[in-house]
Amino acid sequence: IVSLLSELQPEDVTKQQAVYDEILGQSSVWEFATSKDVPVRRSAFLSKALVSEQSGSSYDYVETLVALTNGYPTVWTEHYTGKKPVTSRLRQFLKRGSSGGPPEVWPAISNLFSSIPEAVLPHDLADAIHLLSEAHSGVTNKDEPRANASVAWKTYFVITETVCRRLSEEDQRRVAVQMLFPLIVQYIKPASEGTQWTLPGPQALTVLREALQTGLMKAIIDEHWSQMSDTLIEDVKISLPEQSKDFDKSQTAVATEGTRWATVQAEILKLDLTESQRAGLTQSIERVLRESFRVLKSRNGKPYGAAGVVDAVIRLCGHTLFEDSAMDHLVSSFVMHDLPGLILSPSCTRLMSILYSFAVHGGFSETWKTVVDTVLSASDSPVKLAALRALLYSEGMPSDRYPAASSPELQELIVQQYRLNVGGASDWTLLNHALKHSSSAMSAETVDKILTDMTNSLSMADKAPGTLHALDQVLKCNGRIIRDYIPTPNGQKLLPNLLFLSESADDRIAHKASEVSTIISRNADITASTQSMFEVLQNGLKEASPSSVSVDTLVELARKLVGDAQPPSLETVRNVLPNLSDWTAALTPFLDVSPRTALAIADPLGGAVYLASSSPTGPGTAAGVPHDPDGYSAA
Repeated sequence: IVSLLSELQPEDVTKQQAVYDEILGQSSVWEFATSKDVPVRRSAFLSKALVSEQSGSSYDYVETLVALTNGYPTVWTEHYTGKKPVTSRLRQFLKRGSSGGPPEVWPAISNLFSSIPEAVLPHDLADAIHLLSEAHSGVTNKDEPRANASVAWKTYFVITETVCRRLSEEDQRRVAVQMLFPLIVQYIKPASEGTQWTLPGPQALTVLREALQTGLMKAIIDEHWSQMSDTLIEDVKISLPEQSKDFDKSQTAVATEGTRWATVQAEILKLDLTESQRAGLTQSIERVLRESFRVLKSRNGKPYGAAGVVDAVIRLCGHTLFEDSAMDHLVSSFVMHDLPGLILSPSCTRLMSILYSFAVHGGFSETWKTVVDTVLSASDSPVKLAALRALLYSEGMPSDRYPAASSPELQELIVQQYRLNVGGASDWTLLNHALKHSSSAMSAETVDKILTDMTNSLSMADKAPGTLHALDQVLKCNGRIIRDYIPTPNGQKLLPNLLFLSESADDRIAHKASEVSTIISRNADITASTQSMFEVLQNGLKEASPSSVSVDTLVELARKLVGDAQPPSLETVRNVLPNLSDWTAALTPFLDVSPRTALAIADPLGGAVYLASSSPTGPGTAAGVPHDPDGYSAA
């Protein structure tokens, strides 16, 4: 019967109307809807089932109910024979939500409300609020699957608009204020008494967009949004002072409230608004900014919550801000004349983000330089450190403009900080921050200068421990810059120096050098790393000096290179063996020296030793041939 009612054309249903009426008139058919047997409930579609448990069959039941309503809308009106009013049954049905069903249940409920006769819908404000309250309970039911949240709220908005059809315009506004606007209020400024309107985090903004799209919300947004703006302004003004133990908690709450306010404001501005509504919203932005600027200036930048509000408004509503000449002037005036004097305050991070948002304006370069000079000339303090970090990198920084990397003063500061850290300074906060955001904070020259200094310092006994720690920090913060450095002429010396240190008599240095070398080799470009190892090996075979890698290490390295290339190519074998001309050059000093004359008596060769004479151009002795730490020459 369900299939027939949902698939047959109206004229085909009419041909067998009497048969369908007879079947639907049987009480036993209606009783199936309350059966505990899921398959039986799936075949039921009577109105008694509106108040029965539909767990496991809710989707089938709602689809059946939609088909029944489309085929027999009078089942809701004159043919309804229940003891309680049908609206009461409908409220009970909505209160259960999807009964644990799939997301598809909710669109089916939307379809049901599109089919229900208008006579069944509430005809006054009280009934409308009552029904919507039950629908809201169904949406927010603790047993409602989280995956259903977004589509459930969308259905709630459909029900709200449907229910309001028979209400007066004034009652519609009241419904919107009581049953829709609390979503925005709770999102912007959560309160314990409004938890029933709290939206699930990942889907909150999606749900709010759906809510804002309803005509009911658009009708009240101008009046009630102004109240939300007033609330934010008041919270900025009364935020706790720095002396309070809850200062950070208060300022963070204000900044969060401001960010959410700006988020919703940006969504509202995307709507199709009247000129009057748009002007009102623009005025709200101006009031929020003006009051936040006033609080920042009067309290010397300490209430960073106010700076957070300004930052959020500029980032999220900037397109509206800078299109309005009055607001553009308001923001520009603050950034150019007031911001530099407030930069050494708890608001520094937010203020730098504001400054970077101002980067497209003509006065940015001059203001930036003023800020840099102000920060660098200040005495050392946690606030100065925070300001320097913000100068080097900020979330509001434009992707196509990195002024810190082109600032000689900041680049010199980074190099100085590096030298302090290598020399033993324990606070790596600033340098780690610069390394982490090297693309925006450091120029290519600064990166190369620091890494080259590290490479050279590894061969200096007094600097090796600090340099190893510095290399470890670089690898943890931004291993990419090491990987890019390895193929460069200076970078090719890094791994050999680490290999030499891995043979140090100091076990801690040897272990650390080996560890760092392994990490670099693992993370480096395979081709570049292999080529660098070949060069280490060839240099070790060609030259011997007190800083040379030991023969045992060279042998181990050769075995690894051959073992990694299975099967080893001719090129690989050639690269791990000494070059013939180099080998000849290493042997020549020894071959050019004539044997000692004492061997004529002590050696069986006897007088034959006089047949070998030294080269006229040779050194006459091999005493000056350089040796490695173990006493071996290159030969």
